[in-house]
Order: sequence, then structure tokens, then C-alpha cells
Amino acid sequence: MNLKFETIRGTWATWHELFDSAAAAASAAGPARLIGLSHSEDDNEGVITVWYWDEPVLPKLAAGQVLFRIFRGGWSSWQTLFAEAGAFAAEVGPQKLIGLSHSEFKDDGLVTVWYWE
Repeated sequence: MNLKFETIRGTWATWHELFDSAAAAASAAGPARLIGLSHSEDDNEGVITVWYWDEPVLPKLAAGQVLFRIFRGGWSSWQTLFAEAGAFAAEVGPQKLIGLSHSEFKDDGLVTVWYWE
């Protein structure tokens, strides 16, 4: 079994489009293959990576769309952003939660909760 990944790049001016593209790629991987998602900044570009196995490793789960909610704030502390994202992730629950990721770009913190529809 091999680990695969798909990288989506674009300017941070279109950050929501980047996250939409990553969610579509994660949805295509499906719950039996998806490992997680990560994001960062590279030379003023947003970079999101979708990590997945090349073949299913979990029993077939109900397929659905990958959704995300972004918590961001240049004026908020990391603790505040993490607390807000953590509270939302707890509402999503362990059955639907894929994971959380965070990054920083030009003093703007970004925490993302990834979950199944």
C-alpha cells in the first residue's frame, strides 16, 4: 500500500477557492482512503495537501462530501483560534471529524476543521 498526495496551490487572495478544491479532492479520495489535509504558505502562495492511501484501508463508510470551516484572525491569539476551532470540532463529533490544520500568513492565523458531510 502506498501513501499518495495531491497538492493544490494558489494565491491567498483566492484562499476559499483553494479550500473548495482541496475539499473536492478529499471527497474523491473517500472516507476509506483519506488520511488528512494540511495547509501552509510558500512564497506568497497558499498550499493545501490532501493525503490519502492508494487503496481503501477502512471498511466502506457512507460516502459524502468533505466540508470545512475556517477560523481566522490576525487580531485573535492562537489560543482563541484553537479554542473556537476545537469547540466546533467537538460539535462535529468523532464520527464525522477528519482533522484540524493550521497555518499563518502575514500575521493572519488560520485554523481549519475538516469533516464529512
